[in-house]
Amino acid sequence: MKGLNIRVATQDDIPILQTLEQGVIAAERPFENQFKPEPVTYYNLDELIKSDESVLIVATLQGQIVASGYAKLKAAKPYLQHRFLSYIGFIYVAPTLRGKGVAEQVLQYLEEWSISQGVNILHLDVFAQNEPAMRAYEKFGFVPHLIDMRKVI
Repeated sequence: MKGLNIRVATQDDIPILQTLEQGVIAAERPFENQFKPEPVTYYNLDELIKSDESVLIVATLQGQIVASGYAKLKAAKPYLQHRFLSYIGFIYVAPTLRGKGVAEQVLQYLEEWSISQGVNILHLDVFAQNEPAMRAYEKFGFVPHLIDMRKVI
């Protein structure tokens, strides 16, 4: 998208990122009946900003934060060929900009950062019922791989 700028998040961005985080939670709440009552948080934003093993980014348009995402290095399962993977999370795009390639630009940045860290496997979690998110990730090249099943008793 023309005019979109992607940069590493700073401590000053945390209040806006907390608002975006609530947008992610609101979008996912219909798919998860085990959420605690409000308030709920997903991310340790301070840690994601400060850690050498992660990058938290924001996309800005006309000086306003309109999207976010992070990549975090994680150890792979010991039986896999790769030692590390890059876990992708907090992919948020302002509702008015969805479907305009913003998520793709955010994911591209995170992929390039991951490659610079020597990692060639990207992993993320998405609710199977979240069809718009599934389509966005599949458009970028992600494929469903492992189904997480549970039974609430």
